[in-house]
Formats: sequence, C-alpha cells, structure tokens
Amino acid sequence: MGVGSDATPPVGRTLVYAKRLRHVNSESDNLRDEQLVAALAGADVIAGRKAWGEFACGWERMHAAEQKAALEAALRSGSWWTASAARRFVSDQWDRLPEPMRAGAEHGIEACLRQPRAAPGTWPFLPGHWSRLPDRLKALIDQERISNALQNDRLAAEVWEFLTSHWEEIPASAKIAVTAERLSGALSHSRCRIALGAWEFVTEHWQLLPLPTRAAVDGERLAAAAASGRIAPTVEEFLAAHPEAAQVSQARASGVVRAAATSANELFTTGVEKMPRTILLIVLDCLRADHVCSYGYSRATTPNIDALAEQGCLWENAYSLSSWTKPSVASILTGLYPTQHGAFRGVKRSKAGQSARTDALRSPTPTLAESLSTAGWRCGAFINNAQLGEFTHLNRGFSSYAPAVGKADRLIGIFLEWLEAAADRKNFAYLHFLDTHAPYQPRRRHVAMFGGNRDSNLYRDFSARDYARLRRTISDGQRTLSDEELEQMMQMYDGAIRRLDGKLRIILAMLKELGLRDRTAIFITADHGEEFMEHGQIGHGQALYTELTHVPLIAQTPGGPSGVRRNTPVSQVDLSHTIQRLAQVEHPTPGCNLLDFDTTPRPVCSELLVGRRYTQTLRRAGFSMHRRYKFERSDVDSDAAATPREWVVSRSIKPKTELYDLRTDAGEHENLTKAAEQKVTRKKLSAAMDTWWSGLEMPDAGAASGNVEIDSQVVQRLRELGYMD
Repeated sequence: MGVGSDATPPVGRTLVYAKRLRHVNSESDNLRDEQLVAALAGADVIAGRKAWGEFACGWERMHAAEQKAALEAALRSGSWWTASAARRFVSDQWDRLPEPMRAGAEHGIEACLRQPRAAPGTWPFLPGHWSRLPDRLKALIDQERISNALQNDRLAAEVWEFLTSHWEEIPASAKIAVTAERLSGALSHSRCRIALGAWEFVTEHWQLLPLPTRAAVDGERLAAAAASGRIAPTVEEFLAAHPEAAQVSQARASGVVRAAATSANELFTTGVEKMPRTILLIVLDCLRADHVCSYGYSRATTPNIDALAEQGCLWENAYSLSSWTKPSVASILTGLYPTQHGAFRGVKRSKAGQSARTDALRSPTPTLAESLSTAGWRCGAFINNAQLGEFTHLNRGFSSYAPAVGKADRLIGIFLEWLEAAADRKNFAYLHFLDTHAPYQPRRRHVAMFGGNRDSNLYRDFSARDYARLRRTISDGQRTLSDEELEQMMQMYDGAIRRLDGKLRIILAMLKELGLRDRTAIFITADHGEEFMEHGQIGHGQALYTELTHVPLIAQTPGGPSGVRRNTPVSQVDLSHTIQRLAQVEHPTPGCNLLDFDTTPRPVCSELLVGRRYTQTLRRAGFSMHRRYKFERSDVDSDAAATPREWVVSRSIKPKTELYDLRTDAGEHENLTKAAEQKVTRKKLSAAMDTWWSGLEMPDAGAASGNVEIDSQVVQRLRELGYMD
C-alpha cells in the first residue's frame, strides 16, 4: 500500500473538500441532512469524503439530533475511509463532544462491534478510550469478536495492540480467544505489523499467559522470527525480558540467542568508506539530551542509540533552534535561524472560532530536500506531528510527504515500504517520531525497568489535554508537583524513550536485510527537550533553558568517525549543510559541515516567539545569555509579517537579560547579570549576540509567505496534542 494511496485518510485531504464546500452556494450545493447521513453511511468513497468535509467543518453549527445521526452514520460507514476519519474525529474530540454526539458515537461503535466482523475503524479506537466506555460496550469484546477480528488480516494488528494494552482488564471468558494455535500463527505471520503486534503481546504478558498458550513460542517460532530482519529486534527484547522462555526449546532457542547477539554486532558495523546511498534524519520529539545514556543518564533508556553513538560521532553540546517543533524543524530543514525562515508562531484562532491561521516558511532559499532532489536524491518525509503539515511549506522538495502517519510501528512500516520500492536509488528520509511526547505511553515492562508501576502510575490514563490542563495550572501558579508526582511522570517519560529506542532496531535490521546498512548514514537528534519543573513548569515551548534546548546529536556515516565525542557547542542550524556535503551536493546552502572538525560552527543561538514575548539565547565559552523582549499588542496584530528584529529596531525596545555560567551552573538557575565580576563577560556576550543578530541575511518574503489558513482537522490534531483548547 503506497504512501499516497487512498487507504489512509490524510488530514490534508479533508481540507480540499472543505475549501470547495466553503466557496459554493449553500442552497445549491450543500448536502441536505438526509443526503449527508446517507453519503456518510454509504460505501462510495468520493461521496463519503465530500460529506465528511461538510460535517467536519460544520458540525458545531448542526442541531444535536443531526450531529448524532451524522456521526453514528459515519462510524458505521461502508467506506473504510469515512469510518476511519470518523473514528479519529471521535478520538480527538471526545472531551468536547456534547452528550448527544457521545451517545451517537457509542451507538455507532456498538453497531460496529455487534457486526460479525467489526468495521476496521473500531478496533484502533478502543485502546485510547477503553476506560471511558460504558460497561455495555466493554461487554461486547467477547471471545467470538476477538476470535473473528484476529482472523481478519485487516484488523489483527490493531486487535493485538488492544490486547497488549488491556489484557488484564478483559474478562477471562474473552481471553480464551487467544489460543496457542492463533498466537502461533500471528507470531510467524507474513504481515510484519501483525507479527510485531503478537510479539509485543507475549513480551508484555508472558507471565500471565497459561502454559498451553505459551507453547506457541517454541524454538521454531523463535528461529523464524530471529531470521526476519524486521522482527528480530523484538524477539531479542522478548528474550531479554523473559530469558526463561529460551528453555521452551533449549537447543534451537540457544541458537537463536547466539544469532541475535551476532546480528546485534553486525547491525552497528560501519562498512566501507563510500558516499552513502541512503541518508536517514531521525528526529525524536521532546527527547532531552540528559535522558540519553550516552550523555550520562543513569537509567538505561537508550541502548540502541548508545550503540550507534559508539560506532559514530556524538556532539555533547548540541542545541536546538527553539523549544517547540515548528521553528526548530524548519531550521533543521533549511539551515536558517527562525528569524530568517519566519515559521515560528503558533496557531491563532479567529474570534468566531471557525478558522485558524499560522505562519509558514517565507524564505525562497532551497530547503534541504530541494537541494538533495535537485542533485538526484529521492526524498521522503514520514512524520507524526500535526504541526508539520503541508501548510508549513516544509514539504518543498519531498516527493513523498506524510505528516500524520501515526505511531512508531506504522511510521516505520510506511517508511520501509517506500524505501523498498526504490532501494537501488539514492534515498533521503526524514523520520519524525512523536512517541516521546506527552501523553507518554510506555509498556508496563518499560516503566518497571525504572522502578515504577504503570498500572498505579498517576499519569497512566492522562490524555494530551490532561497534560495541557495540568501544565496551565502549574504555569498559573495554582499548583505544583510533589517529588513523588514528578518521579512518576519521569518514569512514564523514560519508559516511552526506552520503548521508542527499541523500535529503532527494526529500522537497522531492515536496512541490513536490504543490503543497505553499510551504505547508510544515520543522524539522530530531537527537535527540542522537555521541562520537568526545573524552572517551575512542565512541557516545552515556554523558554530556552538547557532542559528545553540541549538535545542529542549523533551521526554514523559510512567510513566516518567512530567512537568520537565532540564537546564544542554546535547548533542544529548546520545539520542541513552537513547532510548536503555528505550527499556531495554541488552547491549546498550556506553553513558549516559539522563532520569537518577543523571548521568553526556558526553561533549557537536559539529563538522563541510566544504571543508578544520574544526570547533569544546565545551559548558561548561556557556561558549562556538570554534576552527577552516584550512587544506591544498593536505591533503583533498590525504587522504579523514583520520579524522580531524589525519590531525591536524600529521601536528601540530594550530587553531583559539573564547570564549564566554553564561551567558551574549547567541548569541555568543563578542569574549573574548583576554580578560585578561578570561585567566583561556580559559585555562580550551581548556584543556577540548583537553581531549575530545584525549579521543575519534576511531573505525577501516569497509569494507564499505570511500567514496561512489551516483546516479543521489539523486544528483537531493540535488539540489532541494539547496545543489548543
């Protein structure tokens, strides 16, 4: 199934239909209520999309009975596209739905579950909302329905995910559906997602499975799975968690363990000195450097990332360009600072609440993907973050750009399918994982690794909106977190890191299986960090302190440096130029090659614009300086296209300054701005920051510059992430 196929309903497609609908005469073209319900319920994909666009843009203006009928019809739709869109809508909007619509959603889900073969859109909905469902719906998840779903290849992967998340809450009578025969077939299934789901299930619940069911994990299954490049890393994790399972078939299992160990060593060999045929840029959302083992963290959160670091180069002091996703990633993909590329404001809703706008890339300078594609590289982006949709213009140069592909397993599956389709070409792929972003969703075993219990963890059932509400109350000074609350949140965060780290093994194994491992360059970094009350808040996007901008940066390249650690402060702004040099682009965009240790990196500066507050930070010579500006509301509202630099220069705004000695105060807690002994340092850093800021080359705004409108489904996804009310 290709990235651009109709099987997955991308967020952007509804925008196409919605825009068309908004520009036509409502009396002549808008569907009547009866027609809307009929179109949503039918199997016609085109009619269903058009009807869903009408519903998604206008449901808040519909009468309660119409809302209920339309949503129920969509959930029961004969079109897989419509049913999936409706399921995602319910999942995203559950907290906002009025009671009649919730009732309609429940009836739609109930009708699907009562069918002999439940609709595909139903099972993926269950894990995230199981605790909220009424008992009558939970009772429908019985032996017969689980059995039927597990035998349906379209549903089985989602069913295994559900069973992994809620096995202990399912009645014993329903668990009978997971027989040894059925589990055995899933563990060796030809579809990778089904096999991975089954191995995740046995890894998580091995101790709870009856002995007859455990018999499915025999030497034959272990050997077959270990021989599969995609499945082998998960089998190794299973054996590491349950070494007693190897006794099921001692001879064969021992061979599997030896093969797995050999495979692990082979996966991290660097290969011969050649230009890479494949370049991977892997961004792990919210991963702060000091929670990575290679950077000194005491918990074993990142064994696979650490193995890459040992065979490559690690920058100990790498910093992001901002503390939230859009401006940071835009800088990575352009080699420009946020002030230059212009994409660093959040989403602003209209007063009527019917539309939303934000900024996009305004620079005509070629992006990393444009430079690579011009040089003959095939470029693909596989992203799980609604803030990086096509409305940002970050898709420029990518022949495949998928901004909402889902969690790690699905993202990796789509990427590998794309890679296999043209493995003989020069391929560049940008992978952006959201699995380390709140709400953190580790497995039980991952939390247990760090002394916690996921089942009793305070944040087990937290949604993104729950985190957002907690964050607001803390920011407003209404509450704080106790040491125990903070520790439990940290256990969930670290568990999520460990879970995602394990997924990276699948990518490495598949590269080896395709014969690409020794010709692949891999860059691993994060778009920003995450705060856990270091400066009185949680989350990200509120400041530019170390916990929010100090990110991991690791590169492993064919024939490149191995086991090298660099402590020179560097900025992600130079990643684009570095990758272009590695790809032998004839005319790369300006910057510094981080792999050339004899050159001096560009200034390590970060920027943040939140409403009327603009902050810039410089890190240099063991010190950091933060300057904060506050603009008048009239400046922001009347001249939204202007840059903070233009506002500051034109109005002679003076900043508030903070100065920190990173050598003795790495966490940036003791402000030395007024310290007499730091007067010279303060002047030097201030002059350096002035030189950097005034010396930035400001590209002319292109035709596509300025604010752009984003569609309602992107707004819904941003609400799901907790970025909007």
